[in-house]
Amino acid sequence: MMLAKLRKIHLYIGWLLILAFVLTGQYMRHIIHPAMEASDRLRFSIRGNHIYILLIGLLHLCLGAYFRESTEQKRAWMQQLGSALLLVAAGLVLAAFFFESKEALDRPITLAGMITAVTGTGLHLLAVRNLKK
Repeated sequence: MMLAKLRKIHLYIGWLLILAFVLTGQYMRHIIHPAMEASDRLRFSIRGNHIYILLIGLLHLCLGAYFRESTEQKRAWMQQLGSALLLVAAGLVLAAFFFESKEALDRPITLAGMITAVTGTGLHLLAVRNLKK
């Protein structure tokens, strides 16, 4: 039952992240542009986080567009866990854009977001491996 809703959830989250990508782009252009001009490190860090929002948004849209529920309990569980991790990744990339230090070399929220996204995507890939069409 929950898996049937995952497709819609991924589509909604994907579109929300695409909207967030557009809005953060406007924020960068109109609010923090002078600060970005003054520091290459700041500019590259903020742009990186901006692109990560787009990446996770597109990942959610693709998953929502092609999601197929597994009939096997183990694979369905992997899909649920993968989806949960991708939802967490969405929150982490948004949090990283707004709250993580852009001047520091260490960016733990961004790193956690990317690791979470890779793990969630990997679980989805493992869940559909060798499934018949």
